[in-house]
Amino acid sequence: MLRNFFVKSWRLFFFINFFLTLVIFYLPFKFLLPRPSFRQLAHQIQVWWARYLLVAAGIRWKVLGSENIPPEGGFIIVANHSSALDILLIYQIIPRPFHFLAKIEHSRTPLFGVMFGHTHIPLDRNNFIQSAKAMNKASEDLKQGIPIVIFPEGTMNKTPGTLLPFKTGAFKLASESGVPIVPVAFPDHPVLLPRIYEIFYPGGGPGLSRVYIGRPIICHPSKVTWKEALNMCREFLEAKIMKDHHPS
Repeated sequence: MLRNFFVKSWRLFFFINFFLTLVIFYLPFKFLLPRPSFRQLAHQIQVWWARYLLVAAGIRWKVLGSENIPPEGGFIIVANHSSALDILLIYQIIPRPFHFLAKIEHSRTPLFGVMFGHTHIPLDRNNFIQSAKAMNKASEDLKQGIPIVIFPEGTMNKTPGTLLPFKTGAFKLASESGVPIVPVAFPDHPVLLPRIYEIFYPGGGPGLSRVYIGRPIICHPSKVTWKEALNMCREFLEAKIMKDHHPS
């Protein structure tokens, strides 16, 4: 009974904090993000915002394999997606501005949509023309040395210790752009903050998030095809999230 009360109170605190900070940053994001000259500052604000939410919620993190993040040039991060914590932790492991390539619904969300729509790449899978433009934009970003982050499951997975089937776009994009793919596993988030859209779901709380970063995989038709890269990333993620999805 006491544990259940604590968990629900913690989740309520997290969500209130999340939305209050979005309200506070709404105007800075709205006016800074459309201006390219302020993009670096806007990105740094997002990093601070994400870090504050993590620290305030009592989420600690331990990154294993940070040396596998390329120090320069474009690359694609593919990660499992089971919680809002995935997004917040991405801001802590990439030391420079990057873009998420994610479903267009995020850009239509009140408050959060302002930040997402101006700095990241919305993708509408039901609109061939729009999705092609989104992939072209991601390709151009990669050429300019901007990292791209993709959750290949395509949606938030509610089943701990599992992976949904992967969409192929991230791997084809890497092959066509000639950039490395870096797999990232978040095994603990289904325990720390499950079911993000259910405020009073009886699960979650402060704890340690382990972040596993794999070695870069370079797609090349004569060496590693995009299908082989997909399987390699899936094997890496499965090995990390299925072994033990509880914080140690």
